[in-house]
Amino acid sequence: AELVLDRQTMEPAGDHASYVANRMRDYGILISTDGPFHNVLKIKPPIIFGRGDADHLLWALGEVLCDSALADVGAG
Repeated sequence: AELVLDRQTMEPAGDHASYVANRMRDYGILISTDGPFHNVLKIKPPIIFGRGDADHLLWALGEVLCDSALADVGAG
């Protein structure tokens, strides 16, 4: 998933992607950032990855993306 600050300009959101990757660890999910601007979330699940794992990943990602602190990333 590529994170951008503005869909029109496609300005990369590298700081936001780093925040998301770090917060996902709180939910026991390891993801990393990639790309020239480090704004791409790279998800590499294990070979054994069931429906419950997918549900947990999507739930946790939703929690992190809706985190009010995400809006403050890079503001200071």
